[in-house]
Amino acid sequence: MDKITHILTSPLRRTLQTTLLAFEPAIKAGIKPVALDLLRETGKGRNSWGSDLPTLLKELGELGESVLTTEVEHNWEIPTRPIGVLVRAHSVRFKIKYLARVARMQEAERAQARSALGGSDWVQRSWCHANRWLMSYDVPHVEKDRDVHIAVVSHGSFLRKVIGEEKTVDELYNAEYKTFVFKEEECEGGVESYELVETEDSSNRSYTSTCEEAIAERMRAIEAADIDVSSGCLIEMAKQALVRVEEIEITDVYAMDVDVAQEEITLS
Repeated sequence: MDKITHILTSPLRRTLQTTLLAFEPAIKAGIKPVALDLLRETGKGRNSWGSDLPTLLKELGELGESVLTTEVEHNWEIPTRPIGVLVRAHSVRFKIKYLARVARMQEAERAQARSALGGSDWVQRSWCHANRWLMSYDVPHVEKDRDVHIAVVSHGSFLRKVIGEEKTVDELYNAEYKTFVFKEEECEGGVESYELVETEDSSNRSYTSTCEEAIAERMRAIEAADIDVSSGCLIEMAKQALVRVEEIEITDVYAMDVDVAQEEITLS
């Protein structure tokens, strides 16, 4: 936890709740989570719909008020953006890598990058335009002798796209986290690589499915209810068990922590 330098999160309610719960020590130490609507759930179902952010963050209390929302687009709540999920996943990898780059910049370098937005060098200008979101908030500076660790909180179905589905044979469990670094080698033709490689420690980690635990909890609650089914009380008991489990279960939420000295990332 003390290694984390930046936090990015999906602006959906469940991911914001997870961010504030899981990274409370880091947030209280001064790291402000940045809500990024690119990290939202895939699909257009109701579980992909967002809430009014000012209202939601107020409900989440003091920690909720620390979340930066300048990178969440207007009318983001209903997922109607035409951008494809694979394009969105690539954009996230791109932004994570360049967040780390900007974090290492001294203030003079950042000022130079900002001025390039209106400059004549189209390569530099296009880079800065693509990353203007990094200029819109005070990116915490990381000294060059330290790694950059970026925690990314998102949704399992989307993170599979970010990681690369061919690398995620197993399902991502609720509240699981994985750590990745950016591949150091350049691609063919000298193009910079945005490929993620899981660290050895992360790949050796084992997890218990919280889905299986939730099912077992519900079954135990039903079996323990020595009540006449015809009375309807058993159904109520099952409902109570469902509510109790859902209160402790983090649903469909995963985090990705990116560490970039080697440019490393962790998903949970």
